[in-house]
Amino acid sequence: MQSCYPPRGGCWIAAVLEDAGVERVCGLLGKGHAGVVLLVEWRGVAAALKVRRRDSRRGSLEPEARVAEKAALAGAAPEVYGYGEEFIAMAPALGPSLQDLAEEGLLTPQHILASIEAAWALDNAGILHGELHRPWRNVLFNPRKALIIDYDSASSGCGNVVKLVSGISRRVPSLLGLVRSERFRDLAKRYYREGCGKATYMEMLDEVKKHISVI
Repeated sequence: MQSCYPPRGGCWIAAVLEDAGVERVCGLLGKGHAGVVLLVEWRGVAAALKVRRRDSRRGSLEPEARVAEKAALAGAAPEVYGYGEEFIAMAPALGPSLQDLAEEGLLTPQHILASIEAAWALDNAGILHGELHRPWRNVLFNPRKALIIDYDSASSGCGNVVKLVSGISRRVPSLLGLVRSERFRDLAKRYYREGCGKATYMEMLDEVKKHISVI
């Protein structure tokens, strides 16, 4: 295995990479409380490889990987190539995050709608992400399609659309007015009560579209 990114604690991570079948490490994509994500060559293809941190409270990445697989089948997450207790190999999503777009002044209504569509796909699959009230680093674009990553806090359930819209509204004033409205609160309550039904989702989506024609 060749490495162009020698992380600290190389002995332990090198063993994980070798066991995972990594041929080359080419960069660091991200770090979180559960793991680090590297851009690698994995069994002949480019991959994003999440490696469990030694200080993580989680004993295995396998539960997260199984949820990520389900999310990928729903069209809301990158494809999962393979996984074990110490790693998850996924298709790399190298586009910008919601955070990047917001900071650079490039966030458009199309990005917001694509994010909501991905959140709805999770709701429809019965996956509650757990972190979409702070969506900025968890939604990536590849290139225009929104992909939701990091399922270490996920559980069974739904409600991602409401949490995502509420989270985005903190930086989009026109959406903040919607989220604070009685109309949206009523729709959100109905959405939860009905188990995230499509008809109510479509009503919420129509309300969002009315409020984000200009950002």
